[in-house]
Amino acid sequence: MTKITQPKRPFGGIEIGRREVAHRLISARLREQILQGEIAPGTELPATSSLAQQWKTSYYTAHTALKNLEKEGLLERKHGTGTYVREQRNVLKSIGVYYNSSDIWTNDEMAFYRNIYGALERRLRKQKMALSVFADPRPEGTRDTILPALQRAVERCEIQGVIAPMVSEGNLRWLLKLPVPFAVISSGVGIANKVSLAGPHNLGRMLIDLKAQGCNTVGIISDLYADEHAAIPSDRLMFDEQFARELAITGMSTRPAWIRKSKKKERDMAGFGYREFHELWRQPEHPDAVIAFPDTVVRGVILAALEAGVRAPRDVRFFFHRNAGVNLLCPFPVGWEITDEDRIAEALITMIRDQHQGKKIQPVFIPNRLEHQEGKSEFIAPP
Repeated sequence: MTKITQPKRPFGGIEIGRREVAHRLISARLREQILQGEIAPGTELPATSSLAQQWKTSYYTAHTALKNLEKEGLLERKHGTGTYVREQRNVLKSIGVYYNSSDIWTNDEMAFYRNIYGALERRLRKQKMALSVFADPRPEGTRDTILPALQRAVERCEIQGVIAPMVSEGNLRWLLKLPVPFAVISSGVGIANKVSLAGPHNLGRMLIDLKAQGCNTVGIISDLYADEHAAIPSDRLMFDEQFARELAITGMSTRPAWIRKSKKKERDMAGFGYREFHELWRQPEHPDAVIAFPDTVVRGVILAALEAGVRAPRDVRFFFHRNAGVNLLCPFPVGWEITDEDRIAEALITMIRDQHQGKKIQPVFIPNRLEHQEGKSEFIAPP
């Protein structure tokens, strides 16, 4: 690496205002100077103490700012010699986002995935990185090979990583073979490059909450279909065992007729939730509580409960899932299990960075938060 020690006005032009977070401002300004070529690749940085004095800040603040850029791959610390600006070919500059359906922009049930894209775009823009979107227009059943446009972008080094918020088993097979870092949202077992959403994993917390409210029995309405013969099994296959274990821990119980799981891949999730709540409520006896997820199923459950004239919480207590960035109106008291798209986006980007820097990665689990919504009235008026 060529050593360049004196660029024109090295590391200057950084003034920190009173209300600004110093290390973030310094990182942002240096990032801009490096990416725009104002500080050339191979440049050796002055000592951290010297930079702190130049920026009129503490040693710790300067160290933190430089450490941020080192994590991003913009700076390289060489033991015994110093810290240098990396060559641009080693810098993570652009990430591709792959969706396995071109319906991502128009399908109402894909609002969550659009929000993930928005959260990724906001974060990468702040970090001066480009974002390319690849929405697969091929018919279902023909996506078991890499999308040609995505393959060209990888081969030409136009992107240095791939994030796939929405995938199928066929997509996973070729994603696992990509020569660049990748991260997915998936329920697949044995995948290190995945961010796992709470979903069924939050059952224990919801059951404890419902038990504390006096509930002893519970029903479930959820799209939990998983192919038993898939080459990459889904952790959804372990739901029954996990649910039974959580019931035993909390001392609650259920009945087979109260577990309304999908038996096939559902295309109309709201319609599924609507039908299954009506089926549950036609049973001779009802559970004290009903848990429904994900939010696309919840929409149908809310409508069916209103139609059935269910009195909440007198007749039943509800615990529903929703996404923080997707509006979901509910006119009666309910407990919410809330997924935060911003936290998911941050985890996906971090997973790409860690791979790019050669770090060992493991699956990341994003827990949901629980909240309660009190309705204006205890009752749902019958139709």
